[in-house]
Order: sequence, then C-alpha cells, then structure tokens
Amino acid sequence: MKKMNMKSFGAMLALFLAFVLIGSIAVRADGPTVIDLGTAGDFVILTKTGITNVPSSNITGNIGTSLDEANTNTSFAGITCGEITGLIYSFNSTGPLPCVLIDATLIGTAVGDMEAAYTQASAPATPAGVGATNLNVNAGTLNGQNFVPGTYTWDTPGDVTIMGDITITGSATDVWVFQVNGTLDLAADKNIILGGDAQASNIFWQVSGAVTLGANSHFEGNILAQTSIALLNGASINGRLLAQSAVALDQNTIDLSIIIPDTTAPVLTLLGSTSIDLTVGDSYTDAGATANDDIDGDITLNIVIGGDVVDTATVGTYVITYNVQDAAGNPAIEVTRTVNVSAVPVPTPTPPAVSHGGGGITYCSATVTTFCRPLSGQIITFPSGVGQVLGAATINTPVLDAQIASIKSQLVTLIQQLINKLQAQTVAMQSVPGFPITGFSQQ
Repeated sequence: MKKMNMKSFGAMLALFLAFVLIGSIAVRADGPTVIDLGTAGDFVILTKTGITNVPSSNITGNIGTSLDEANTNTSFAGITCGEITGLIYSFNSTGPLPCVLIDATLIGTAVGDMEAAYTQASAPATPAGVGATNLNVNAGTLNGQNFVPGTYTWDTPGDVTIMGDITITGSATDVWVFQVNGTLDLAADKNIILGGDAQASNIFWQVSGAVTLGANSHFEGNILAQTSIALLNGASINGRLLAQSAVALDQNTIDLSIIIPDTTAPVLTLLGSTSIDLTVGDSYTDAGATANDDIDGDITLNIVIGGDVVDTATVGTYVITYNVQDAAGNPAIEVTRTVNVSAVPVPTPTPPAVSHGGGGITYCSATVTTFCRPLSGQIITFPSGVGQVLGAATINTPVLDAQIASIKSQLVTLIQQLINKLQAQTVAMQSVPGFPITGFSQQ
C-alpha cells in the first residue's frame, strides 16, 4: 500500500480529475457524502485564533491562521520555519521569518470554507446516525470498536472518550462522519487504526467541544472543531486540525498521507522450460519460479505450487501450476509447466549385412532360413520369404565356400541313395508275375 503526503497530493488529484473527465472511473462509496472542505483542505492546520507550539514539532503541509495581531509573532508562537514542510500563511501578522506569507484573502476564504464544512458535517446538514449501531455507540466510551462507513452521532451524552484502540475499516472511497456534540478525548498511548484502504482524508470528526489528543497517541481523520484542539506531548495525527479557535502543539507530528490502494498484481516468472519431455524412470526436479511485486518486492517464498504431482514411473502428461498474491490480495497471472512422461522406446535391431568377401554377393536370399553364419559361428535364422539386408558384417569366404561344398556333397549323396533305393525296388517288382515294366533304363 503506497502513501503520499500533501506535497504530492496535487499531482494525484489532477490525475484523478483527468480520469473523471474521461469517464474512466466508476466507483461507489459507502457511507455519507464526503464533506466539502473547500480551500480549507489545502491546510493541515488552520485556526481563527492562532497556533502555539512547544518545539520541536514535525509538520508536513500548509498551516495558517486568521488571528488579527499585526506586527507580533503570537499567531504562531513557538513555531519555526525548520519545523514546517509546507507554507505558513498569516492574515496580517508577522510570524516566523523568513517563511511566513501574508495573504488575508486566502486565509479569509479558507476559514470561511472551514466553517461551512463544520456546518455540513453537523446535523441536520448531515443526517444524524440512528439506531443502536450508529447512535451513541457504547455511550461514548470507545475501546476496541471497528467502525464501517457511515454517520455516527453522540448526543446523549455528547462527550466521546477513546480509552483503547479503535479501527476504521473500509475502501479508499468510503466516507465516515463522526458527530460529537460535546468533547472528544483520545487517551494517552492509544491509537485510531485504519483498516483496508480507508483514507484519513475521508474521515470527518465534527466536534462541538474541545478536542484533546493524549500523549503519544495517534489520530486519523479531519478534526472540525468548533472550539480548540490540543495535542499533548508526542501525539500525532494523520489528517487535518481545523479549529474555529486555537491549536496547541507539543512536539507533535502532523501529516496527511493519502493512501493509494495497491491494485498492481505481482509478476510470476517461470524458471526453466514451460514444457519438459521425460521417459519412464527419469528423475525430475522442478526448477520453480520467482515472484516480484512493485510494493512488497520479492515474494518468491509465497508462491503456491499446485496442479499435478509428477510421477516419472507412470506414463502421462502432468501440468504444474504456480500462483501468488501480494499483501494487498492482488493475484498474479498463473503460470504453468507441462511435463510429459513417455514409455522407454524399444529399439529395432538392425542385423548385419552378410556379404561374400566384400564382392557384393548376398548369401541370405528370400528363401534361406538357417544357412548364414557370421564369423562368431552363430546361426542367423530369417523367416522364409523376407528379403534380408543385414548391415555391414562380412563372412570369411573360405569358410563359407567349404560349407557350401559340404552341403552340395551331402545333397549328391542323398540323391544317389534315393536312386539306388528306386532301382532295387524296380528289380524286385519285375519278378512279380503280370506286372509289366517298360520304358525304364538306368542312366
């Protein structure tokens, strides 16, 4: 969540108005209508009867008073130029030199706007809070409450004492009006806390009596006091002190920070490839991702890894998801990684080529089954009818020739034996009466 003080508020306001003019912003605020401070909104401290200070305070923003005490320094008693980051405006008195500016018209207009804003914030200009939720909450003794946008009124009794920390929670466009028809006191060391994107500039405390912020306490919002405002030692405020009488300071911090809601999502960056191919049995270690945010910085440790669990023992496609969000809840665009696990491929063996002494004569024909012998002596068997192309191996020619001669010899012997058997059977059959044998002769 970004903060911007009064020095850069003008730039943000100009940007906002530009968006409004072109119709690019469409927002809905909860709570009452924002109180129009007019030119009084240009000040963090504005009074009608002077400002006193026990040095040193730290004031960021413009201060001014309409006290008419010419040629004296009582309008800004105790204030030095070094304590102010901003401008000091006076009606017609001197004040801290050399930083005081005399501008009766500007101060007069701002004081008039302050009084008009007080009237707008008070009933009946702003309808009073009603019901148990918004009227006389806890009889004016506050401790631990959480206030959502709305108008809250205390009138019976009208005094409000904040005894413990309270919270004001809402969006950057929500509005709160606290109508205190009595005094307002914040106890020492206690705090008003903003929740969500609530803006101190949209919180208005309309107080008819005196306002006192205890020592080392912290306050949030614009105080529109009909009388005086006193900050005890070490107290601080994120807002404005707009008093129709005097403001008293005692080593205080006064600032108005505009909280710009963080709407920018963090950026996720995947480490490694978006797609990885593995085979069953491979090991896998995820490379992860990094995440960076313009406000929170490196938020890599907040990345949530989800999706599938990669199992390299099982064929499949696995998708791993990576997500993260920043402290403001803005989610990054999801990134993914795909891991493909495939079966181990079965290699197709390529048998060696069998050649005759490198002469290109192939002895493994389409009909040969068991007559190819590599040098190792192992018989290579091929299915009948399949042409054989066996690679680059070579058979020793003398060995192969001897094998072929042996086979031919065996075939001749078998054929001779068959002829002999046929001749013997023929002779025997010739002795059988009535069985003529003709046309046969031995070759």
